[in-house]
Amino acid sequence: NNNNNNNNNKPNQSIPIQFKRTVTEINNLDIVNSESKYFVNELKNKIVLMGYFGPSEEDMYYTSFRLTKQFAIDRPDTYGIVIIANEIATLVANLAD
Repeated sequence: NNNNNNNNNKPNQSIPIQFKRTVTEINNLDIVNSESKYFVNELKNKIVLMGYFGPSEEDMYYTSFRLTKQFAIDRPDTYGIVIIANEIATLVANLAD
């Protein structure tokens, strides 16, 4: 077994996404209006995702955030890139367990 962590996950096992951060709770940087030197230091040793944060509802989906936060009932609540960020955070947390 090449797996050096102590988690109980098995190959091909589903891991439910832990939706913990909404779009307002995720660090995001405006790369168009900032100096590139800033980004080198800010992004060093980080997982970087690039994606759409609005302002329209393009690439928005319904998620379980609706169960804990208030959203308009007839509108999706989460941008796709935020879903991906939560998926990665869930996987990283499971590897650390």
